[in-house]
Amino acid sequence: MLRAAASRYRATDTPWNALSNPHPLPQTGTANSRASRRSHAPGLRHKLTHHEAVRMFLPDVNRSLTRHLAPFLITPTKRYAVRMSIPSVEFPSVIVFDHPLIQHKLTHLRDHTTGHRPFRALLYQIAGLMVYEATRSLPVRTMDVQTPVEMTRGARLSAVVTVVPVLRSGLGMAEGILEMMPEARVGHLGLARDEATLQPRVYLRKLPFDLAAGPVLLVDPMLATGGSASEAVRLLREAGAKDLRMICLVAAPEGIRRMLQDHPELVIYTAAIDRQLDERGYICPGLGDAGDRMYGTE
Repeated sequence: MLRAAASRYRATDTPWNALSNPHPLPQTGTANSRASRRSHAPGLRHKLTHHEAVRMFLPDVNRSLTRHLAPFLITPTKRYAVRMSIPSVEFPSVIVFDHPLIQHKLTHLRDHTTGHRPFRALLYQIAGLMVYEATRSLPVRTMDVQTPVEMTRGARLSAVVTVVPVLRSGLGMAEGILEMMPEARVGHLGLARDEATLQPRVYLRKLPFDLAAGPVLLVDPMLATGGSASEAVRLLREAGAKDLRMICLVAAPEGIRRMLQDHPELVIYTAAIDRQLDERGYICPGLGDAGDRMYGTE
């Protein structure tokens, strides 16, 4: 790079200290400075000192390094290892996952050509990725542990975690979460949406008796009107849940507003906030009926 910059200097009619140089030669009226300017005038040969060469070529080197290393620099939009998600601007209590791997898999889920077998696998994988951020603040206790080499300090979860999928589509996400946390307990809520009234109907409730013992993760791929999700949160609160979080794949603004109205303290984790609901109460663009696509019952 220095040789290239030197070649440009030899070919130009511009004095070297008039290039992109933050430290030009002194321009005072002394005899020494006038002599210096004459010695550096265009067309005159001058043997640069080491200090002068560094001052001359350093800006070109910096620009060249920046251009070649830019793809590898860590910018605020590339710090995926620091956080996988960002709060929604419109809904601060909603955490949206912007991780490229999650968005990649979500795009495959949305594709209408994706069959039920890959759909289940993708749902499972995305849930396993999302649970890392949703459990970031789980309580832990420090403890001593003996490694094969020596004693050290470690951390383990200090409270039991309960995963509660909303049947039936929530089962696919629950399996992915349990792959990451096999020690978690599992409850089940069966809620079906009446397609005429769009209101939830409870047909199954099987929950651990002490939900207050630790965090509870409510899992449902779709947050559409918010009716089923709001009823599920009410049932879990009624059963004693204190630390309650919801994980879903896609959410509609209408459903989020319903949840904020009914349960303003709830934090919702989602991979996407879609545009709106259609006249049937389906999320647009959405991904269709998650339960039907999971089990091939369309």
